[in-house]
Amino acid sequence: MQYAKLPGLTWDGTIYQNGDMGVLEALLPTGGYPTAHAPAMLELPEGDLLCCWFAGTYEGSADIHIICSLLPKDAAAWLPPVDISGDPDRSEQNPSLFYGPDHAVWAMYTAQLDRQEGKDNMQYTAVVRCQKSTDGGRTWGPYETVFPEEGTFCRQPIQILSNGRWIYA
Repeated sequence: MQYAKLPGLTWDGTIYQNGDMGVLEALLPTGGYPTAHAPAMLELPEGDLLCCWFAGTYEGSADIHIICSLLPKDAAAWLPPVDISGDPDRSEQNPSLFYGPDHAVWAMYTAQLDRQEGKDNMQYTAVVRCQKSTDGGRTWGPYETVFPEEGTFCRQPIQILSNGRWIYA
């Protein structure tokens, strides 16, 4: 596929060729939120790329949600981002992506209670959730809390060892 030469990155997800560096580049739109942080990316079996991150007004606030965007194989731009989570009482953050043995994409993330007066960090209230997509990240099911003990935190994708054991941290 031919890509436009890089005139300067734009916030619309368009892919440009950077001839000076010999790479393809794109800026994904953040979904209209003032902050975006901690992206994760996964290449799907058909060659599509899926990227997720958390975004909202301020890390730790209850309006922080998990956002995803998809780059279909051979497409010239990323699809508009979609908000896949939305608990009004919790800050959902640190997403990771995993292609499960059930052939679904798993978005794993923490969900901690909203900021409280005098407390800047509420990670001790975090639980770990999972949302799944069975159509390559185009739509998402409801969340399931997989580690309900408060104070549980994660940042890395699930890894499957050669002996079949799973590691998640």
